[in-house]
Amino acid sequence: MPHSLILVAGYAGSGKTRVGNDIARQLPACYLDKDTLGTPFVERLLVALQQPPGDRDSPIYRAEIRPLEYEALVATGLEAAALGSDVVLSAPFLVQLVDPQWVGDLQRQARDAKIKLQVVWVASDHATLRRRMSQRGSVRDHAKLADWEAYAANVDVSLDQQFAVESWRFDNSEQADYSAELTRLLAHLRSR
Repeated sequence: MPHSLILVAGYAGSGKTRVGNDIARQLPACYLDKDTLGTPFVERLLVALQQPPGDRDSPIYRAEIRPLEYEALVATGLEAAALGSDVVLSAPFLVQLVDPQWVGDLQRQARDAKIKLQVVWVASDHATLRRRMSQRGSVRDHAKLADWEAYAANVDVSLDQQFAVESWRFDNSEQADYSAELTRLLAHLRSR
């Protein structure tokens, strides 16, 4: 039976970490988070490139650092899945999943390694995103919260409809029933 590489995607504050951790515990699966894996080298690169700590929005971050983070995360996930584990990768994947070439390359890598690729979009409304970002107090969110209106104008809560791959929509807004959503998601992941 092939092992799965499960991408858990969503905006900052959507709850990717909670959903990803719960999936990993219940399947069980190996859990890899982009921030855990990448923050040590990202912060060093930001200093070397004379960028502020926690920057995740500048053109320099997007062009020079973000591709390295995703390359490291996906390569680690593919390797772990090829060695016999289901693997959950938690990261925004906002740019990647709407890029047909990126998705096609990942699908080929997964197929060649006999790994089943699955995508979960953790959806949340603007108010919930803002509240969660405010509560967690991460330096990565300071710029977003400082100019919330500008940031929110670029948050497409239906981005998953533009993905170049099929995905499961997990409603993680405050009004959703988290337990029911998780039960349905786990049943879906186990049936594939």
